[in-house]
Amino acid sequence: MTKLNPTYAHTPIELVRWLQTACGQQSSKVPDADFHLYVLIDQASLPDWDEHAQQLTAKGVFKGELVNLYDDLEGQEIAKTGPVLAEVAQSNEALLTLTEFAINQDVASFLVADYDPSDHLRNIREVVMPDGSGALFRFQEPQSIAALWPLMTSGQIHRLLGPARLWAVRDVCGEVFSIVRQRTDQLEGAIQFTSENINALDEAMFPWTVATQIRVINKTLLKGMNGCEIRTLLNERISKGNSLGLKLRPDLSLYCALSLQLPTGFENKSPFAAALEKVRAGHSSFVSALDDVTSDEWLAVSEVE
Repeated sequence: MTKLNPTYAHTPIELVRWLQTACGQQSSKVPDADFHLYVLIDQASLPDWDEHAQQLTAKGVFKGELVNLYDDLEGQEIAKTGPVLAEVAQSNEALLTLTEFAINQDVASFLVADYDPSDHLRNIREVVMPDGSGALFRFQEPQSIAALWPLMTSGQIHRLLGPARLWAVRDVCGEVFSIVRQRTDQLEGAIQFTSENINALDEAMFPWTVATQIRVINKTLLKGMNGCEIRTLLNERISKGNSLGLKLRPDLSLYCALSLQLPTGFENKSPFAAALEKVRAGHSSFVSALDDVTSDEWLAVSEVE
């Protein structure tokens, strides 16, 4: 994987400068080539995408039509919210508008390509898992690819890029990751994921799974926090849960939710301390141990809160 300076882009203008520098570096390698800048948007993570699309189009951000990369999956539910690809106007005004959207919504990545990469992206959307089965590759999710790229082989990256010379993504905390084409040929066939790839994706997405579960319990617990703050907080709570002996994902999710609702140090008091002892002794999961707590014990907890 290749990173281009600056490593971080915290503001729209910093991200614009990074993109312009990256495009300029690609142009200098092949002076006579005609490069195009595209944005890839995770529509499924943005319920009000249609409204954003209208606003961005009205401000002249896009060149040509917006392409739904699942538009060939007619009749399937996922086709309605497939990743959207669009060529981007490269004026300063258009780029500022787009990068402001990208930073505020955390749903976009950028490609510099010789030609429209939509067909290529459709061809790589299914990957081969370690057991030989097929799975949908959600390459439109910025947090997924930011975690995955450092662990991909040069062959995987080359197949992923296809006609793209560069693919860049900004994660929720502002770090910019990029992969750059190193060869002129293009590979065919499905990308094969290793167990290491799967584990990296699982680890990267787990805080967001926890965040979704927490919002179901109480939507105010994470209110007012940006993506970076949420990821940092939940990773800290997950790490704390691990240090207490919690390994199962449901146990860690429950611990994170409780830690946002109960006083600091709650895990040292009844009934949580006893539940953790059962976990460490291998007698129960945290979830099961708390399921066995009596109503009187829970009443005592509520009186302390």
